[in-house]
Amino acid sequence: MTKRVEDNLFIRSPKGRVLQHFVDAMEDLRDRCRLTATTYDTAQAAGIVRRLLIDGKPLAVAAGKITQVTPQFSWSRDMYTGDDWEFIISGHHFDPALDSLSVGYSVGALGPSMVWGNHDELLKSEVLRHGNDELDCVSTRDFIKWLANDEGGVHVEMFYRPELRIRFRDAQAFVPEHTKWTMIAIGRVVYRGLEPTLFSAARALQLLSR
Repeated sequence: MTKRVEDNLFIRSPKGRVLQHFVDAMEDLRDRCRLTATTYDTAQAAGIVRRLLIDGKPLAVAAGKITQVTPQFSWSRDMYTGDDWEFIISGHHFDPALDSLSVGYSVGALGPSMVWGNHDELLKSEVLRHGNDELDCVSTRDFIKWLANDEGGVHVEMFYRPELRIRFRDAQAFVPEHTKWTMIAIGRVVYRGLEPTLFSAARALQLLSR
């Protein structure tokens, strides 16, 4: 007699439920960061990335421990601006796969163009700068938390940095589409980096054989 998937003790265990939540979040992220994503989609994607990499006990970290897969992310430090912008922004350039698109005026790489690292290094990377002051920059972590809080309605660990809020609001006024593209690129980078973990999680949950 064939044993039903529902009877698998691991799938019904706390670890199995963590992996299922991780799989669900990843599938949602993939949809929210498609190239035709809307501004609403990208705001929701920011909340998903918070759950995967930032908030509380991050789902991706927990899933990595269960599957014993160590993810590695790759992203670009290229940034660009426009004639009348006060902001330098990563936009689609953050995702190496989209770096060939011609939107805005590239200002080159901030250090090595392509970098690899773990999720902490990814979250520390710069995605937005106000003017030419290198100290007045915004990290990927801050960008995600702001977008999830102010645009996506996430109310976990609220974003309490008023000076950054003002900067973000100004950035949206100047470069709204490119703010959206930055989140699309971040989501794609996160998804690709976590895809091996997703595969292992799906295999552990027997999702690939159902």
